[in-house]
Amino acid sequence: MGIPSVTTNLSGFGCFMSEHIADPTSYGIYIVDRRFKNPEESVQQLAGVSAIKAVTNIIKFFINKTKYLICRKGKKMAAFCGMHNLRTNLHNMQRL
Repeated sequence: MGIPSVTTNLSGFGCFMSEHIADPTSYGIYIVDRRFKNPEESVQQLAGVSAIKAVTNIIKFFINKTKYLICRKGKKMAAFCGMHNLRTNLHNMQRL
């Protein structure tokens, strides 16, 4: 998805995600159950250890994904700026 989210199953987004995605936390979405729990239980779910672990895992996932993407982009830039490409472009430019 891109942005870690905490939502409820009473919101349109949370309801849609809970119905169409088997494991929303793997996409960075933590859904608090407000439809079938009373307000106190929903607060406990959000404040509970499982919620904190889920949000922590979501953040770790996005940090690792960001590091991976930066590394991948860096490797692409290194290949693009490699001496072979620079030499080829220099020769092409000199022929013009």
